[in-house]
Amino acid sequence: MSSQSDRGISFSIKEPQQNVRLLELPPDLLELLTGPNPPKLEIKSSNSDSSAVVQTSPSSPAHAVLCTPTKTFNLRQVQTSNSVLLCTSTGLQSGSSSAENLSGNGICAIATCPTTLEAIPISPSRQTALPHLQNVLRSWNGPDDQIILSNSPSVTKKFALFADIPVSEGECAAAWSHLCVFEDAQGRCWNPTPVARIGAWTSLLRWMVAKGWDMHTTCRTWEEGKSARMGRMVGEVEREEGWPIELARAVLSRVGVLEENENAELERVRIDPELLVQWTGEILLAAKTQGSDGISTEEFVQGWRDVLPEPWVGKASLDKIRGSFANPSPSTIQYTEGGQMSGASLPNASGGKAGSRKWHEKFKQKRK
Repeated sequence: MSSQSDRGISFSIKEPQQNVRLLELPPDLLELLTGPNPPKLEIKSSNSDSSAVVQTSPSSPAHAVLCTPTKTFNLRQVQTSNSVLLCTSTGLQSGSSSAENLSGNGICAIATCPTTLEAIPISPSRQTALPHLQNVLRSWNGPDDQIILSNSPSVTKKFALFADIPVSEGECAAAWSHLCVFEDAQGRCWNPTPVARIGAWTSLLRWMVAKGWDMHTTCRTWEEGKSARMGRMVGEVEREEGWPIELARAVLSRVGVLEENENAELERVRIDPELLVQWTGEILLAAKTQGSDGISTEEFVQGWRDVLPEPWVGKASLDKIRGSFANPSPSTIQYTEGGQMSGASLPNASGGKAGSRKWHEKFKQKRK
């Protein structure tokens, strides 16, 4: 039998109501946030001037996303037909008019939530920072554009650019490295065209051959290598051939990694043969066929071999860039989106050793 003295729990609604929005998190993100080292979260949205839109499906563009350091989640607003009240416990004051009829403790509704937000993971294969960077960055086509570098007004710097891109910082950094984007001494960011990227690499290759680098022993495996003054090399490429030192670093970072050394002046670059062969093939084909209906396949393969170190010339095979070309005719070839250039195989933003792709930042700091 219920107690006659139990007269219920007091309920009140506070005015004004607090502005609260409930966020439903996927299990993996919830586990991350409740772990010992929860990451910083950001809510980001597209710049109003940008035409690149975050999209999880053709019919559901996102105007805001939730970002961890390495992942992006689409935020979707969901309406609810039920009344959702956010309540807190409260106690009745001794002078309350309801104190005689109700128990001493109660609850108070401090907010009403007619909608909730859902965080939906965005697959990097469908959503990356590449289209955003390509949309907002100015292109740079080579030393003939040096006047542009000298006279162009200041543009958004890297950290501010990332802040306006609705993608996690890790994915932005991966796309930045993927495109060989460089930031000049004035802090202006540039997107080098395929012509500029392959031109900078060709100059670096000429320098390494002229200095007698044995590519086969220097770069055969990740365990072997030859010490080289990297700062001096990229500096000579800039002075003698007009390629910005920042672009030279970006290209080396794209096809290799740096082995740390206690002597800050001596660094060893490790070039991955398979990655270099594929990258040069796709970049060269994009540069050669831009604005055309294709070129001779034989001519392209010969040009591809010319931009590879001698030990790896034999690796230049169309199988290495399958998915990145089409054949308009039996004897011609044309670049198509689909391989590394298009971002279908973006580097893992959270994979690898921390800082392994950021070695060029050390030279930038030294230069200043």
